Amino acid sequence: MNTDFSDGHTLRPKSKMNLSNSEDIRREMGRVYREARSGRLYLGDATKFIFMLSQIIRISELPKN
Repeated sequence: MNTDFSDGHTLRPKSKMNLSNSEDIRREMGRVYREARSGRLYLGDATKFIFMLSQIIRISELPKN
């Protein structure tokens, strides 16, 4: 699935990423940040992704009962 935008950006599905621990999640947050800084990812989308990743990391750090 590709979504083409009027300004030439294309949204392509990424390969499955491993988010099984906090280091993996932080690495993905860094990747999102770098893509937003370089203009390959819309800032609004990056903000949403970082928010979702921050929620995942919060949940992953909860004590497991």
